[in-house]
Amino acid sequence: MKFGGAERVQQLQEHMKAVGRDNGIAFSYDGVISNTFESHRLIQWAQQTNHQSTVVEEIYALYFEQDKDISDIDNLVVAAERAGLDSTETRAFLKSDSLVEDVKQLLLASKAHGVNGVPDFIVGDKYQVSGAQEPETFVAVFEQVLKKMQQ
Repeated sequence: MKFGGAERVQQLQEHMKAVGRDNGIAFSYDGVISNTFESHRLIQWAQQTNHQSTVVEEIYALYFEQDKDISDIDNLVVAAERAGLDSTETRAFLKSDSLVEDVKQLLLASKAHGVNGVPDFIVGDKYQVSGAQEPETFVAVFEQVLKKMQQ
């Protein structure tokens, strides 16, 4: 319902599959929808060693292309390992409660900014771009931010 019903979702998925193919991404949309909290924790932890972007890419690949459950610790360990992190350390981290409160606070702050899904970008702490957008949309937002900064 968030996207306007089943027919609209089908249209959006077909569009995303076409855009993905053009960019080397094989979107599937047959994966398990699950809680992403542990994924967020892993991403925060990976930031400490500058592996955040690679971990995000691997989690996206697991979910969007390989239909894997990204709430499953074993799948997250695989993503981390592919991103260059140690699997034993990753598993120990995910079994701990490390960064739980930090991630809860980050999620609350995101909700306060009106974020309710991904992707979502906040540019210049003021302008929000939600959903997959064309590059022209980002260029327009960047130009707006630059214009405001020059005033």
